[in-house]
Amino acid sequence: MIRVYAKLLAAPLAAMFLSAASTADERPIRIIPALNKAIAIDGNLKKLAPATEIQAESAAAKGSGLSARVAYWRDVLYLGIDVTGDKAAAAELAEVEIHFPGAGATARGYTYRFAPDGKRAADPETGPPALANSWVQSTTRRTDHGWVLEARFPAKSLPRFPAKDPLLLELCVTYQRRTQVAGTVAAVSNCEGGSMRGEMLRLPDDFRRALKLDLPKDVAALEGREHGWVGFALLHYPVWMISDRPMTSELLRTFFLEQVHDPVAARISLPARMHLPNGRQLAAILTGSDPFLEGGGCNPENELKMGIYVLQGRTARNVLEWPAASCKLGRASSVVVDNEGALSVAYAGGATVNFIWSGDHFERTEIG
Repeated sequence: MIRVYAKLLAAPLAAMFLSAASTADERPIRIIPALNKAIAIDGNLKKLAPATEIQAESAAAKGSGLSARVAYWRDVLYLGIDVTGDKAAAAELAEVEIHFPGAGATARGYTYRFAPDGKRAADPETGPPALANSWVQSTTRRTDHGWVLEARFPAKSLPRFPAKDPLLLELCVTYQRRTQVAGTVAAVSNCEGGSMRGEMLRLPDDFRRALKLDLPKDVAALEGREHGWVGFALLHYPVWMISDRPMTSELLRTFFLEQVHDPVAARISLPARMHLPNGRQLAAILTGSDPFLEGGGCNPENELKMGIYVLQGRTARNVLEWPAASCKLGRASSVVVDNEGALSVAYAGGATVNFIWSGDHFERTEIG
């Protein structure tokens, strides 16, 4: 039964996360304070008060350094950076990496990039999705000793963060400069190996409460999307979505950053519409990688996954996560939900897997 498997796997994973959190908690934790009100992004860092201050200097980059101030207001994180660069530089770049280690082992940080003349496009490997990067508002201005950056990060622009656990935060600010365009990079940072030296930060729970989301119990982490939010389970697959408008199967597809496969192109037999006995609509999403190779053969490391979601109002909730195509089973040649809520998935390899609706999810019954 899929839920039993999930619970068996969740126990060691939870222990691993708790162990990691315990290690992180050995470092001093500084609380990010709340501003008295929302502020304009105009490069005046004095308005970032109260704020937690961060300092970084480097003997390897003489004459270079940075200080940063971080605070929040409701569901927005504010950051100000004062860069010192007393020598002319052909190229300068400030990178801001934000990571919530408590969001799970598969949750990565986002690295945002800024130059003296403004925000830069994100790196495809380490940066946020393009839409998240576009939500970050920033301004820069030159000073007698270098330049300053002020940026506003709304919650949706941030990487995946815990839905219930403490909002422990790694905030790494790195300043890079080249005296010649093709010259050696001199860098100064408050982090080493992606972690803050000697400390961590924490956003108060008020930051998360400002989102006013009523989360299901199995949502362990949150990530923003254009039209709403995605909730991830402990096992890191999306279990819940909420939209700013009534949820549809077409809208649901936009909540996935990974490729969503068209059933016809993937040769998976999925009905255009499925419903539960109470009339609620079901939607199926195909993700993963097709294991079957052109010209024959099969890659056992690849698998197409079928996530089935029940749509209700502005939400979508995962009720089954199951293979749609694998080397062992073949492709799903038939997916049928009958009037009593029984789900049957037949595969080209001959197997049929049966499920029954169990109140809030599909539960496996037998293999035919």
